[in-house]
Amino acid sequence: MAGCPGGNGIHITTTGGTLTDSASGVNTVVGLGESVDTTLVFDITSKTWTRTNLAAAISVGLADETRGRYAVCAGVSALLPSVTLTVQGAKGRVHFAASLKEFNDALRLGPGR
Repeated sequence: MAGCPGGNGIHITTTGGTLTDSASGVNTVVGLGESVDTTLVFDITSKTWTRTNLAAAISVGLADETRGRYAVCAGVSALLPSVTLTVQGAKGRVHFAASLKEFNDALRLGPGR
């Protein structure tokens, strides 16, 4: 049995693109015993962005070939070859939290424990 394509953990990848070409971005891995918890606060009067090759992906993988031989994998990605985004009068707060620790611990203990 093969593991998940991205491996174990939560994988977050983004590229911001530029006006003419792709730029390097974020490539973060949150391991099985770790978590991510962040809040973004924004207040935008008016802003326009134009980019090429804007991309984002998130995948989750949990595989164990030694105990039970299982793999749980999921992911999504998006590529926008050319995008213009205009935001006007936006205020808000975005909270993102993710962890695989409890799920991994439950698998380690086995069914009904």
